[in-house]
Amino acid sequence: MTISLSSIPGNPPNMAHMQKGCPFAPRCDFAGEDCLDHLDPLTEFAPGRLRACNRSVADVAGAGVEAGGDVQ
Repeated sequence: MTISLSSIPGNPPNMAHMQKGCPFAPRCDFAGEDCLDHLDPLTEFAPGRLRACNRSVADVAGAGVEAGGDVQ
C-alpha cells in the first residue's frame, strides 16, 4: 500500500531549546492540553516503526499516516 503524507505547517521544533511536552504540539491538529505537558515514551506501533504520541494510531490514522503502510 502506498500513501501520501500531509505536511505539518510551521517550523520544526528547536532542538537546542526543547519545550516541555511534545515538540510538535504547537503545529499539530490533534494536540491537546496533555500534549503541552507530557510526551509519551517511544513505542513500536508497527514492525520497525516508533512513535511518541499521546494520541492513538486510530485517532490520527485519517491524517495521512496509517500504521504499517508504506510512505511515499
